[in-house]
Formats: sequence, C-alpha cells, structure tokens
Amino acid sequence: MKKNALFIIIILFCLNSYSQTSFDGFYEKGLENYSNRNYREAIANYNKAIELKPKYLNVFGMADAFAMRGVSKHMLQDYTGGIADYTNAIQLEPTDARNYSLRGMSKIKLKQINSACLNFYSIS
Repeated sequence: MKKNALFIIIILFCLNSYSQTSFDGFYEKGLENYSNRNYREAIANYNKAIELKPKYLNVFGMADAFAMRGVSKHMLQDYTGGIADYTNAIQLEPTDARNYSLRGMSKIKLKQINSACLNFYSIS
C-alpha cells in the first residue's frame, strides 16, 4: 500500500513538473493567459515555449507559438514585434495564409500600406 501511494505521488510530481517545463505546458499557459487578456504573461510563456522548440509546427503545419506571440504583441500595440513574429512563422511555414494576413494587419497599423497589401496579395 505504501509503495503504491509513493508511486502515485512520484507520478503526479513528474506530470506537474513536465507540464510546467515542457513546450506544451508553456504554450497552453500562454493560450490561457491570452484568453484572460494577460498578454504580457502570454508573451512570457510563448517565449519559453519557443526557446524549447524554436522550429515547432503543430499537426496542421502551423507555427502557432510565433503566431500567438505575435497576436499578443499586437494586442499590446507592439506592431513591430508582432510583424517579427509573423515573419518567423512564415519562414517556418510559408503556406500558412493566416500569418500573412496578421502581418498585413500589423503593417496597416504602422501605416505601411503598400507592404501590407503585398502581404494580403500573398494569401491568394
């Protein structure tokens, strides 16, 4: 009985440690922060996720950590930072139209209309 209880405690500890130090754990925490409008905390968690897996693509081939960090920066009106993140996402997956669109919207906020149009044109 004592061995089983100790085994369960060790498993729970390992799962908790994994979720706090894994790419998935940081990414999920970033999503949670973003949905709660804690954009700075979301960015911090996406930073940690990206440090762990800088070239990560999800099962759909999307560079979500860069894209979501870019969206979080956009929400804080850091359009230049958002553009850099969307560019990184595009470099990882050049066929994901979502990142071109997001980058174009940030460029519009910076009044870079011609450059924004090129991003929207890249979608088609």
